[in-house]
Amino acid sequence: MMFYMMFYSLLLITVLSVSSCAADNTSSLLRGNSIDDNNEQQRPHKSNRHLFEFSGDCTDEDYATTLYYVSSSIGNNWDSANGWGLSPNKPFKTIQHAINNKATCQTVYVMEGTYRNTYYGQSYNHNNKVVNLNGVSNLKLLADPDATTKPILQFDGPGGIFGGSASSPIRNIEIAGLEIVGPNESITYEDAMANRLIKRTYYTGRGIAIWAGHHIYIHDMKVHHCPASGIRVNKGDYVTIADSEVYSNTWWSSSAESAIVLAEGKHIDEVSWIKMRLVGNTVYDNLNKIPYYNPNYAWDYSPIGNYDCSIFSACENGEIDGWKVRICIVLLHLLAFANHDY
Repeated sequence: MMFYMMFYSLLLITVLSVSSCAADNTSSLLRGNSIDDNNEQQRPHKSNRHLFEFSGDCTDEDYATTLYYVSSSIGNNWDSANGWGLSPNKPFKTIQHAINNKATCQTVYVMEGTYRNTYYGQSYNHNNKVVNLNGVSNLKLLADPDATTKPILQFDGPGGIFGGSASSPIRNIEIAGLEIVGPNESITYEDAMANRLIKRTYYTGRGIAIWAGHHIYIHDMKVHHCPASGIRVNKGDYVTIADSEVYSNTWWSSSAESAIVLAEGKHIDEVSWIKMRLVGNTVYDNLNKIPYYNPNYAWDYSPIGNYDCSIFSACENGEIDGWKVRICIVLLHLLAFANHDY
């Protein structure tokens, strides 16, 4: 029974990791627009994709009326008291400035353009993200409804959008309609192999990385050419990642990462319904080209076990045949290392 449960889990992980459902590029949802509950065609999309409402006291009206605009080309990070950030004609210049000055319930519309991290192109090992969400809650970070192409967040460090920690999880965050681009195409296999043991941020960046949080809705994104994960949420609850195109990631990290990741889920309540959802994502060309390396492991250590039946109590007690345990281990090893391109 244990063998079949483990084998089924492997299949389930694989199915969840690669979806063939393409996002509708003509939909206003690509720009993060609200869904009309009175529209019979839109309501099924909402119920299928977004299985929860934000927690807290912010209403839809609060988000719809508390707006900031950001433009990398015409904006200025000047005082909103003088009207900056409040309209498409006087937008802020950076996303981070808008977030740093957000109201309790805030929508930030990102206008067309390219947004880069501080000191972009000046270092191979820095800690500057394009957007830092640490300590943030009650935020909708959306492409401007009038955008005809996705605004681009381009990074060459830790990543595009980061946030949350075990001691300070983020909550009530929606991210939609943006394109995040990493430096994969500028990195060679030889350079990445030389960095394998060093792990400088240029070679380990992620598109979106939420390290702890709940009520997180990420959708209609394009995330590509990130050296490590495209989109990941750790220690999360009430998380939906939907209708996004995630491709050509995970090439150069030596941490064996995956394109879309939900890891170490942490519940905030005792509700037993479905709260974590990956749906409608188009995921392709994500592979680990660099062999895994963890400096904390001995060269011959495997974190997922070995062939010794005695290390598994069920096997030693005769509850499961030793050969089935060994097959499970082999399958796990194949799942972990099959994508490596030596």
